[in-house]
Amino acid sequence: MLSQSDFSHLDAAATALTDIFYMENIHHIFIGGYATGLLGGGRVTEDIDLVVDKNCRSLLLQYPDITESEDNRLVYRHCGTKVHIDMEVVGNAPWTPNPRSTKVYNVAPTDCPERRLRSTMPILHPSILLLTKLLPWKEADQATRVARHMRARTDLLDIHTILQWLFDKDSTIDFSGFPAMPRGRLMCLIGRLYRVEKRTRPYLALTMSPEEMRDVLTAWLHIDVMSPHTRSWHIPDPRTTDIYNVNPRIPEDRPELRLNTSILIVYPSVLVLTKLKCWSTAEMVTRQAYHQRTHTDLADIMTIIRWLAEHRMNINFAGLSRVPKGDLLSLRAKLYWTQKEMRPHLAAKLTPEELREVLNTRLSDNEVRALWDSHFH
Repeated sequence: MLSQSDFSHLDAAATALTDIFYMENIHHIFIGGYATGLLGGGRVTEDIDLVVDKNCRSLLLQYPDITESEDNRLVYRHCGTKVHIDMEVVGNAPWTPNPRSTKVYNVAPTDCPERRLRSTMPILHPSILLLTKLLPWKEADQATRVARHMRARTDLLDIHTILQWLFDKDSTIDFSGFPAMPRGRLMCLIGRLYRVEKRTRPYLALTMSPEEMRDVLTAWLHIDVMSPHTRSWHIPDPRTTDIYNVNPRIPEDRPELRLNTSILIVYPSVLVLTKLKCWSTAEMVTRQAYHQRTHTDLADIMTIIRWLAEHRMNINFAGLSRVPKGDLLSLRAKLYWTQKEMRPHLAAKLTPEELREVLNTRLSDNEVRALWDSHFH
């Protein structure tokens, strides 16, 4: 049984931040696991996530209890315990809700008597907070990294906590409150939750209108959702996927690594697709730590694409047979339009037909081939 002392360092950090922001007239809201914990449940988070309406990092560092870690994260110190602060500024990421305009729920000290809060905590309204949890849960559940896959459990705990709160308060999910994600995508995510987590079904039925439930079930029937034991649909099967043997006897194969034995890896023409999925997910999730992974994922994608160019190979869309090619192309399109430095490399590794699909334009075959020939060959 958790006690107030288990949360004291988190609440002390949140209280200090809230007091500073009120004095400086900075709008803010708490999100993520800490905000969920104020609604109930017993999960002690590792950090505090929040959104502010202006960049106040240098201001916070003027306070003696707030410092910077080696990886440039803000840290609050309470009685010898470090609390990491992951702070997003409105406009820096597409998903960030604006504290000035989004729905906010103020958690009063009387709402959490067991926590002994000293200040009212503004959090993203639970009807929207739930939606921000869906994509991290789904992607962690399908992750290739074991650590991220295990995060699905904590995300699911948070989802259950929020659904219970909505049920207790006779409140409903606010699909319009999270405009950063298209309604159809949200419906698909809720549909997946409905299918694979049966315990959520009664709560979902009571926190959505009949029309919304109909749309969720319709979305569910139109997407390929794997059963619970095969959820990691983008993990290549080592028995059937293409394998590349990194041979220490071949000088070109990373001689600086000084390998003593051959290493089998997923073939780079397929590996790049798995990295693309990770990059797209990291860019959309609400956890700052995940969001920061976009830089490393982009670096990996660039490394693989350059390797493919050196070896005169193209991206193998058929290598992830469980994923529709259209879905993979949509991820490529996102990379193409948002990462300008990637465009020549992508164009060199896609066929003219694939390039046209990525661009999603009405260019004729000849026009696309002219673009291909003039710029990249």
